[in-house]
Amino acid sequence: MEMSVIANKYFVDIVLFKKKDKNSVILYEKKERDYEEEARVRAFRQCVEYGLNNDWQYFLTVTLDDKKIDSKNHNYVIKKLRKDFAHIRERYDKEFRYLLVPELSPKSNRLHFHGLVRFGKSLEQLKNDGEVKYLGVNKRFKNRFYRYERFFKKFGASRLDEIVRDSPAIVYYIAAYLGKGNRKIDNRTIDKIGSRYYYNSKGLQAASRIKLEKTSADNIIAAVRHMPATFQNEFLQKFRLTKQQYEDIVVGRYILRYDMLTGEVFQNDAEKACSTAICLGINASLGTDKVCERSTD
Repeated sequence: MEMSVIANKYFVDIVLFKKKDKNSVILYEKKERDYEEEARVRAFRQCVEYGLNNDWQYFLTVTLDDKKIDSKNHNYVIKKLRKDFAHIRERYDKEFRYLLVPELSPKSNRLHFHGLVRFGKSLEQLKNDGEVKYLGVNKRFKNRFYRYERFFKKFGASRLDEIVRDSPAIVYYIAAYLGKGNRKIDNRTIDKIGSRYYYNSKGLQAASRIKLEKTSADNIIAAVRHMPATFQNEFLQKFRLTKQQYEDIVVGRYILRYDMLTGEVFQNDAEKACSTAICLGINASLGTDKVCERSTD
């Protein structure tokens, strides 16, 4: 069995692959490939990867104003917007980063954008340079929001919402507009707008693959076989762990509780686990699985 460990700043994915048997023949049902859908899925995954592996400060929304720009000419709008982004990086803020997804309104079919941005300059610098203007506080999420003056003058309503709680949910919210598996949002088929499904700055961090020593790899394999997979098929199993869970597994000190009635597997204190179910205290580096039988008291 082969293993791949991929990490981002939120969690670690462990993927176990079956080794390819040269003597076996796997028969697939012949069907016509949907290259457009495959491209959409790749774009979705890459967009999520960029979103999860970089630090963001603001959620950006840009709504086009016909008095300022021809909103119906999508290619022109995107070309001009990307040119402005490049101008920011080259002449104003070299540390500026962005991840942008275009969207067409379900009612008016008007083009607007959702994105994540990060500035190298401080908020005070941005204010002093006339880049942002304070608008107020969102009472629901308790975060401040600003008008992005540079885009407001050229494109229309441009709002920067402060990200106060770092969460992967905001990344998946943006990436959802790319769709997956012929997915539709508000009965709209997701498709390319301009030349790409999404747009991003250069220099964004991608997911990192972790190289493991044999002992660490053995610890992981011994532990995850007692866990429910987050995804699996006949070729692979995928397990998603928190950073702390992964660190515990690597050194072989991960304790699990397995409920024999429901099949649920979760972390718990070893003594409490032994009193109600099978307790698995794994020390894979020694090649042993310690099993405490259920208490008869």
